[in-house]
Amino acid sequence: MEPILVAKNIKQYFGGVHAVDDVSLSVFPGEIFGLIGPNGSGKTTFFNSLNGVYKPTSGNFYFDGREITGLKTFEIVSYGIKRTFQNLRLFKAQTVLENILNGNHINYSYNIFDAILKSKKMNKEEACSEEKAMELLKYVELEDKAYSYASMLSYGQQKRVELARALASDSKLLCLDEPTSGIPFADKEHLMELIKQIRTEKGITILVIEHNMEIIKSLVDRVVALDQGKIISEGNPEDVLEDPKVIEAYLGEEEP
Repeated sequence: MEPILVAKNIKQYFGGVHAVDDVSLSVFPGEIFGLIGPNGSGKTTFFNSLNGVYKPTSGNFYFDGREITGLKTFEIVSYGIKRTFQNLRLFKAQTVLENILNGNHINYSYNIFDAILKSKKMNKEEACSEEKAMELLKYVELEDKAYSYASMLSYGQQKRVELARALASDSKLLCLDEPTSGIPFADKEHLMELIKQIRTEKGITILVIEHNMEIIKSLVDRVVALDQGKIISEGNPEDVLEDPKVIEAYLGEEEP
């Protein structure tokens, strides 16, 4: 099986700071792949380089057989890569449904003239988009919150809204940045099961940054550990979490 995502010798330097330093990895279709490391290890910078926030200093990204190195964020999304953020980026003054619809805008094909004239094409696409958004809210068990403002939801519910919004763009790869941070244990369990369900039922590949090692052990198939921008260990979760280099990297740092 060919990998769906390949990172080759990715370097992301900011002056003298080597935030990501020669990282290579491959993620295979249908896999839940973990990226771990202490604070400042380069995890989020790697995500930002992959998702078009930064252009890598050197190295190459390949997705689904095509090079995507240095493409803009909207181009990355159009290729089927979508991410969530550790700090939620929902539109709190919009309804939950409106937030999901925003995630589907990349799939609209009507133009400005269709919008001005309120053409049949526009009306049909928007009706289909709303139907899809409601299906996604049902999928994450929030259909009863469709017309509530996002700010009225609990933090755990908002995490599920952000996940549904990411799914709205017909993703092939979901990049989840600390998906369970800041939510109660029961919500963590619920969200983990939902992530597994997305992989199994929708066939979406998942790349996840996560600090909680118990979640890493129960969620991911393979994991890479970073420290100071470099890979220090990779393999199955049990072996990586018991690697002395990984234990040393985390030494003295409390888990959130």
